[in-house]
Amino acid sequence: MRRMKSRRSLTFGTICSAVLLTIFVLVVWEAVVKLFRIPPFLLPPASAVIREIYGNPKYFIYNSWITLIETVLGFVAGSILGILGGIGIHYSPLLRRALYPILIAFNTIPKVALAPLFLVWFGYGLIPKVMIALLIAFFPLVVSTVDGLASVPAELIELAEVLHAREWDRFRKVSFIHSLPNIFTGLKVSMAMAVGGAVVAEFIGSPKGLGFLIVMANTSVNLASMFSAFVFLTVMALGLFYLVELLQKAVIPWAQTKTE
Repeated sequence: MRRMKSRRSLTFGTICSAVLLTIFVLVVWEAVVKLFRIPPFLLPPASAVIREIYGNPKYFIYNSWITLIETVLGFVAGSILGILGGIGIHYSPLLRRALYPILIAFNTIPKVALAPLFLVWFGYGLIPKVMIALLIAFFPLVVSTVDGLASVPAELIELAEVLHAREWDRFRKVSFIHSLPNIFTGLKVSMAMAVGGAVVAEFIGSPKGLGFLIVMANTSVNLASMFSAFVFLTVMALGLFYLVELLQKAVIPWAQTKTE
């Protein structure tokens, strides 16, 4: 009971700290712009950004929803493929020697460079944005899964063998469970990167989404609209990140960090 209360108070304290810090940043931002008389085309005041959001909230919410769908679809698909790929690479020496170096080399290619190619192949719809988010989410999951499975103590594997556990049971109840903290670390990294991947894909070619809003605001030199899109993008990224963290706490409550 005390532990639950401490966690609730910690969560409440974290939220309050975040709100107070946000208010402080907004006040400082507004004061700096007014004090130094910075032109709006260089840096709009915080009040102008708030007015922009308040004046047309449905516009920003709709485009945020588009980017959210692209991000979640790409993240889920990339995570599933990444975990399966990591499992295959760990248990297959052939894949480890042949495929793993290719994946590392492929990951060095900027994904934004692939966006025009995907637009040619799949058009200007949902698929190319999801593909970019998928590719960005895929690699961290492969690496974290391989590292997690490789970090299983040999003693646990030997104990399972002594108890005559089948190979599937050894994987399901020992290796995979032990690798979950690493996998969730990869999931959190992938989620943050998938949001950026979807927005970058929208930069290249999209009639909607937060990336489209940023491009249009940049074209019209409407920095208040651009910063408004940044606000929604930041809230979305933080919300998705903490959803993964809540899922981690629900799935592996025994693997909490020392700071919690």
